[in-house]
Amino acid sequence: MIGAAVLIARANGLSSRVFFDKLINMSINNEVTYGLGIGAIALGKKHPSGVYFPDQLLTNVNKVQVATLPYETKRLTQDIAGGIGEAGCLTSCQDIENPQYGPLIEKYLKAGEGSGKTRAKIARLIEWLTLGAGVPGTMHGGGSPDGARLFVRALTPFDKYVDYAKKIMNIEEDVKEPEKTK
Repeated sequence: MIGAAVLIARANGLSSRVFFDKLINMSINNEVTYGLGIGAIALGKKHPSGVYFPDQLLTNVNKVQVATLPYETKRLTQDIAGGIGEAGCLTSCQDIENPQYGPLIEKYLKAGEGSGKTRAKIARLIEWLTLGAGVPGTMHGGGSPDGARLFVRALTPFDKYVDYAKKIMNIEEDVKEPEKTK
Protein backbone atom coordinates (compact mmCIF):
# COMPACT_ATOMS: atom_id res chain seq x y z
CA MET A 1 0.00 0.00 0.00
CA ILE A 2 2.88 2.36 0.67
CA GLY A 3 4.25 1.89 -2.84
CA ALA A 4 0.79 2.30 -4.37
CA ALA A 5 0.23 5.47 -2.32
CA VAL A 6 3.51 7.01 -3.50
CA LEU A 7 2.70 6.04 -7.11
CA ILE A 8 -0.80 7.53 -7.03
CA ALA A 9 0.51 10.77 -5.51
CA ARG A 10 2.93 11.07 -8.43
CA ALA A 11 0.27 10.05 -10.96
CA ASN A 12 -2.05 12.67 -9.43
CA GLY A 13 0.62 15.30 -10.04
CA LEU A 14 1.67 15.68 -6.41
CA SER A 15 4.97 15.14 -4.69
CA SER A 16 4.96 12.24 -2.25
CA ARG A 17 6.81 14.58 0.13
CA VAL A 18 3.44 16.25 0.78
CA PHE A 19 2.29 12.96 2.30
CA PHE A 20 5.42 12.00 4.26
CA ASP A 21 3.62 12.10 7.64
CA LYS A 22 0.97 9.70 6.35
CA LEU A 23 3.52 7.48 4.62
CA ILE A 24 5.64 7.34 7.77
CA ASN A 25 2.56 6.36 9.81
CA MET A 26 1.81 3.62 7.28
CA SER A 27 5.36 2.30 7.69
CA ILE A 28 5.10 2.46 11.48
CA ASN A 29 1.84 0.48 11.33
CA ASN A 30 3.53 -2.23 9.27
CA GLU A 31 6.61 -2.41 11.48
CA VAL A 32 4.64 -2.50 14.75
CA THR A 33 2.79 -5.65 13.74
CA TYR A 34 5.90 -7.20 12.19
CA GLY A 35 7.99 -6.43 15.28
CA LEU A 36 5.38 -7.82 17.63
CA GLY A 37 5.31 -11.02 15.58
CA ILE A 38 9.08 -11.34 15.69
CA GLY A 39 9.08 -10.58 19.41
CA ALA A 40 6.42 -13.23 20.08
CA ILE A 41 8.56 -15.77 18.27
CA ALA A 42 11.81 -14.70 19.94
CA LEU A 43 10.28 -14.90 23.42
CA GLY A 44 8.44 -18.14 22.74
CA LYS A 45 9.12 -21.41 24.52
CA LYS A 46 9.49 -25.00 23.46
CA HIS A 47 6.86 -27.24 25.02
CA PRO A 48 8.01 -30.64 26.41
CA SER A 49 6.13 -32.25 23.51
CA GLY A 50 8.55 -30.54 21.13
CA VAL A 51 6.01 -28.02 19.85
CA TYR A 52 7.19 -24.43 19.89
CA PHE A 53 4.74 -21.82 21.24
CA PRO A 54 5.18 -18.09 20.71
CA ASP A 55 4.85 -15.75 23.68
CA GLN A 56 1.11 -15.63 24.40
CA LEU A 57 0.96 -12.03 25.60
CA LEU A 58 2.80 -10.61 22.57
CA THR A 59 0.81 -12.86 20.22
CA ASN A 60 -2.47 -11.49 21.53
CA VAL A 61 -1.24 -7.89 21.63
CA ASN A 62 -0.27 -8.33 17.99
CA LYS A 63 -3.70 -9.71 17.12
CA VAL A 64 -5.33 -6.58 18.56
CA GLN A 65 -2.96 -4.39 16.53
CA VAL A 66 -3.52 -6.41 13.36
CA ALA A 67 -7.25 -5.83 13.81
CA THR A 68 -6.78 -2.04 13.76
CA LEU A 69 -3.53 -0.85 12.17
CA PRO A 70 -4.15 -2.28 8.68
CA TYR A 71 -7.48 -0.41 8.55
CA GLU A 72 -5.65 2.81 9.37
CA THR A 73 -3.07 2.06 6.68
CA LYS A 74 -5.90 1.46 4.19
CA ARG A 75 -7.56 4.75 5.21
CA LEU A 76 -4.30 6.64 4.74
CA THR A 77 -3.82 5.03 1.31
CA GLN A 78 -7.33 6.14 0.30
CA ASP A 79 -6.66 9.63 1.67
CA ILE A 80 -3.49 10.01 -0.40
CA ALA A 81 -5.21 8.61 -3.51
CA GLY A 82 -8.11 11.00 -3.39
CA GLY A 83 -11.44 10.04 -4.94
CA ILE A 84 -9.92 8.05 -7.79
CA GLY A 85 -8.91 5.22 -5.42
CA GLU A 86 -12.41 4.59 -4.14
CA ALA A 87 -14.84 1.99 -5.43
CA GLY A 88 -17.18 3.13 -8.13
CA CYS A 89 -15.26 6.28 -9.01
CA LEU A 90 -13.32 4.88 -11.93
CA THR A 91 -14.45 3.69 -15.30
CA SER A 92 -13.79 0.10 -16.33
CA CYS A 93 -10.71 -1.11 -18.22
CA GLN A 94 -13.05 -2.11 -21.01
CA ASP A 95 -14.10 1.55 -21.38
CA ILE A 96 -10.49 2.74 -21.36
CA GLU A 97 -9.66 0.19 -24.08
CA ASN A 98 -12.67 1.19 -26.21
CA PRO A 99 -11.36 2.53 -29.55
CA GLN A 100 -14.22 5.03 -29.84
CA TYR A 101 -14.10 6.89 -26.52
CA GLY A 102 -11.15 5.26 -24.71
CA PRO A 103 -8.62 7.88 -25.86
CA LEU A 104 -10.81 10.64 -24.37
CA ILE A 105 -11.14 8.79 -21.07
CA GLU A 106 -7.38 8.26 -20.95
CA LYS A 107 -6.79 11.92 -21.79
CA TYR A 108 -8.99 13.10 -18.92
CA LEU A 109 -7.59 10.55 -16.47
CA LYS A 110 -4.08 11.97 -16.89
CA ALA A 111 -3.19 14.29 -14.04
CA GLY A 112 0.53 14.12 -13.32
CA GLU A 113 3.33 11.77 -14.25
CA GLY A 114 2.48 8.79 -16.41
CA SER A 115 -0.45 8.15 -18.69
CA GLY A 116 -4.11 8.16 -17.75
CA LYS A 117 -4.13 4.39 -18.19
CA THR A 118 -1.26 4.01 -15.70
CA ARG A 119 -3.09 6.27 -13.24
CA ALA A 120 -6.19 4.09 -13.62
CA LYS A 121 -4.14 0.93 -12.99
CA ILE A 122 -2.67 2.39 -9.81
CA ALA A 123 -6.14 3.49 -8.68
CA ARG A 124 -7.49 -0.03 -9.30
CA LEU A 125 -4.63 -1.49 -7.26
CA ILE A 126 -5.48 0.87 -4.40
CA GLU A 127 -9.14 0.01 -4.71
CA TRP A 128 -8.29 -3.70 -4.48
CA LEU A 129 -5.82 -3.28 -1.60
CA THR A 130 -8.09 -1.08 0.48
CA LEU A 131 -11.56 -2.36 -0.34
CA GLY A 132 -11.01 -5.76 -1.89
CA ALA A 133 -9.60 -9.06 -0.74
CA GLY A 134 -7.31 -7.57 1.91
CA VAL A 135 -10.13 -6.31 4.13
CA PRO A 136 -12.20 -9.34 5.22
CA GLY A 137 -9.39 -11.19 7.00
CA THR A 138 -8.00 -8.17 8.82
CA MET A 139 -10.50 -7.95 11.68
CA HIS A 140 -11.22 -11.59 12.51
CA GLY A 141 -8.71 -13.53 10.41
CA GLY A 142 -6.72 -14.67 13.44
CA GLY A 143 -9.64 -14.66 15.86
CA SER A 144 -11.66 -11.94 17.50
CA PRO A 145 -9.76 -8.86 18.73
CA ASP A 146 -11.98 -8.88 21.83
CA GLY A 147 -10.91 -12.45 22.54
CA ALA A 148 -7.29 -11.37 22.18
CA ARG A 149 -7.94 -8.48 24.59
CA LEU A 150 -9.20 -10.98 27.18
CA PHE A 151 -5.93 -12.87 26.87
CA VAL A 152 -3.94 -9.64 27.15
CA ARG A 153 -5.82 -8.79 30.35
CA ALA A 154 -5.26 -12.27 31.75
CA LEU A 155 -1.57 -12.43 30.79
CA THR A 156 -0.48 -8.91 31.77
CA PRO A 157 1.23 -9.03 35.19
CA PHE A 158 -0.32 -5.83 36.56
CA ASP A 159 0.72 -6.53 40.17
CA LYS A 160 4.29 -7.17 39.04
CA TYR A 161 4.25 -3.77 37.30
CA VAL A 162 2.91 -2.16 40.48
CA ASP A 163 5.80 -3.74 42.38
CA TYR A 164 8.26 -2.27 39.84
CA ALA A 165 6.76 1.21 40.31
CA LYS A 166 6.84 0.88 44.12
CA LYS A 167 10.45 -0.32 44.02
CA ILE A 168 11.56 2.61 41.84
CA MET A 169 10.01 5.09 44.30
CA ASN A 170 10.92 3.10 47.45
CA ILE A 171 7.26 2.73 48.47
CA GLU A 172 6.72 0.07 51.11
CA GLU A 173 3.08 0.88 51.84
CA ASP A 174 0.56 -1.57 50.38
CA VAL A 175 -1.70 0.44 48.10
CA LYS A 176 -4.70 -1.82 47.51
CA GLU A 177 -7.38 -1.93 44.87
CA PRO A 178 -10.59 -0.35 46.24
CA GLU A 179 -13.44 -2.68 47.19
CA LYS A 180 -16.15 -3.07 44.58
CA THR A 181 -19.22 -1.00 45.30
CA LYS A 182 -22.75 -2.20 44.69
